[in-house]
Amino acid sequence: EDGIRDAQESRGLGDVYKRQDLLRSWGLRLAVLSDYPAHAKLAALGIADHFDHVLCAQDADIGRFKPHPRGLEVALQRLELDAAEVLYVGDRSEVDAVSAAAANIRCVIVGGPRVRTDGTDYHTTRTLREMTMMLEPT
Repeated sequence: EDGIRDAQESRGLGDVYKRQDLLRSWGLRLAVLSDYPAHAKLAALGIADHFDHVLCAQDADIGRFKPHPRGLEVALQRLELDAAEVLYVGDRSEVDAVSAAAANIRCVIVGGPRVRTDGTDYHTTRTLREMTMMLEPT
C-alpha cells in the first residue's frame, strides 16, 4: 500500500490524502456524488476506502443528473444527516452550487471561478487545503 500511495503522491494526490485523513480525524463522514460511476476511478486512485458512500446519478434510487438535487437527497438519507449538517464540496458552480442550493445544502467550490454567474450562494476556495482550513474545529 505504501508503494501505491508513493506513486499517487508523485501524481499530486498527496494533498488529497492529507485532507481526507484530516477530515475523517475530525469525525466527519465523506461521500462522493458523481454523474457517472466513480467507484472504479476512486479505487484506482487508492481513495475509495476514504468515503462512507459513493453515489452515482445513474444509481436506481437517484436516476437524475446534477444539478437536480435527487443525488444529494439520497446522500443525506444514506449518511443519516440533515441538510444543515452537510457541506457539499464541488468544482463546478454551474452544476454543483446549483444542485446544493436546490437541496438547501451549504456549498464550497474548490478551484472554480470567483465570478458568480448563476445567482447561487456559495463559498469559493483555491485549494482543498484552504477548504479544510475553513472547516477546522476551534
